[in-house]
Amino acid sequence: MKSLRETAKSGGVTGPLPGVRALGQRFGLKPPFTVQQLMGAMGAKPAGPTEEAKFRQQVITPTGSALGGTVDLTLRSDGTYKAHFHMHDSGFPNYAYKVHALFTAKDGLVFALQQSGRVEGTASGLNPRRDDDHDVVGFNPFIRDHWPAVKAGSFAVSKDYSATGVPGFIQDVAKVVLEVTAHARAARWARRSAWDPRSDRFSAAWEWAAASD
Repeated sequence: MKSLRETAKSGGVTGPLPGVRALGQRFGLKPPFTVQQLMGAMGAKPAGPTEEAKFRQQVITPTGSALGGTVDLTLRSDGTYKAHFHMHDSGFPNYAYKVHALFTAKDGLVFALQQSGRVEGTASGLNPRRDDDHDVVGFNPFIRDHWPAVKAGSFAVSKDYSATGVPGFIQDVAKVVLEVTAHARAARWARRSAWDPRSDRFSAAWEWAAASD
């Protein structure tokens, strides 16, 4: 008997295996359903070739700031996605940062992500942690169901950041573009973060919610 992973693979699921609920949504099942029902649905509905749409934006700060980075977003026609956040400190001060990433499909569907973290400069000593990398992977049925508009979409980023010890954040005026999520149909991934003094890092949990007009 095939395992759940083997059945999902034969049904066209690529990359990391989503949770049972997400798999069920992908193959047209509504909770509650059993694992046996899910495996039957996956075996009966093999997916076609998976398309990918890749987007990249640089995170740029003004002259005099040593903080920068990139955000790479991969969206797939089967509804899976991967976002990679990379931030780098090339100077003396440490930085706390928030990066906002906004993807807008051609039909107006909006996906918003936010990543918070910290990078270190020479101020932290001989071996500062200059790079901060985070990957986010998952599945969202909105990507699959709106694929023609998704692959023709656009991607933008903005940021807030502060040198450690300096009160407040330097806010990127471009972040106001995120306000469109309050007025458009949106599939939103929101990273809620809080500073953890024990580890001297941001701790965070990813959540997903959908909103409509």
